[in-house]
Amino acid sequence: MTRSIAAGWAGYLGGLSARDVELVDIIRDGRKFWRAYTAKGTPQWAHPNAIRAQWPLARLRDYSVRSPESVVPTLVLPPQSGHTSCVVDYSRSRSQMMVMRAAGLTNLHCLDWRPATRGTRDTGVEDYLAIVDESIDPLGGGANVVGDSQGGWLAVIYAALHREKVHTLTIGGAPVDFHAALGMGQTHENTVGRVLFWLARLSVISGRGLHRGAVQAWGIRLFDPLSEVDRVMRLWAGIDDPDVIDRYTALNRWLHTPQDMPGRMFLWTVRHLFVNNELIKGELRVDGRIVELAAIDCPLFLLAGRNDPAAPPTQVWALAERVSTPPEMIVREEANAGHLQLFLSNAVLQNHGRRS
Repeated sequence: MTRSIAAGWAGYLGGLSARDVELVDIIRDGRKFWRAYTAKGTPQWAHPNAIRAQWPLARLRDYSVRSPESVVPTLVLPPQSGHTSCVVDYSRSRSQMMVMRAAGLTNLHCLDWRPATRGTRDTGVEDYLAIVDESIDPLGGGANVVGDSQGGWLAVIYAALHREKVHTLTIGGAPVDFHAALGMGQTHENTVGRVLFWLARLSVISGRGLHRGAVQAWGIRLFDPLSEVDRVMRLWAGIDDPDVIDRYTALNRWLHTPQDMPGRMFLWTVRHLFVNNELIKGELRVDGRIVELAAIDCPLFLLAGRNDPAAPPTQVWALAERVSTPPEMIVREEANAGHLQLFLSNAVLQNHGRRS
């Protein structure tokens, strides 16, 4: 945190030295900073795309450009984090979708998770997996699958159940062993798990069958405060750059637009993944089938953030120890980033996203 604050002030003061400024200019900078910091509005998908299919829970967005038939389709599963899915394309200058397309993935598609309603509050993981399947089938029955955060473990479950439809699997900031790196004994894990599930049930009860996005959004920001400080100080350092202000404003709109989640899906996630850690134990059942990670044998790209408190690298790397993919076909990369920075930082997107 101290480093981010120091870098922010150093950047701002360096910018001042390059400008012929007076006191009134510094006051104007403060006003510009406050307007950007408090900006509200509806987040938007930054680049043109077409909606090819939709369900009560999601839309399928097509970012494809003309490409050779040999280009394998790619399907991106954004986080289900209590925010809109446009985090993967939130800014004209910072877009995971555009980085992937520039890297040659020109047959490119993305799921857009829709907010839960009273009518969809009882949907579960089977419904989300069915949407992934129904998205891949029209693409030729197979695709490269990319999953961010919660979208990552959903992609892992899908790949384990439908190995023949996944050409490559990429996950970023996605826990697979949810208890790795926690440093807790079994008794402590059980106690924490009971409290966590009780809080989750309380959230769904108070939300009348929904897990309110506002609750999830505040949890993410409190859990990763360093990313918040870093974003604010980057804004201050670049307050004279319209592009910096535009990027921050777009992100701020995303952060301040919560999206509700189905209560049944949220409770399933907390119980079976966060508390019982069934995915890595080989005990997770979906539609009566055991999710066997050893069924995955496609090439893997695993991206983790060195400073990610939500999904430390060991929680992500755990997948490599359970799959049948040959070691030489598994790539692990550790970015100098927190959780949100994995999907929002231009440096991370350019240095790591192009190889995903």
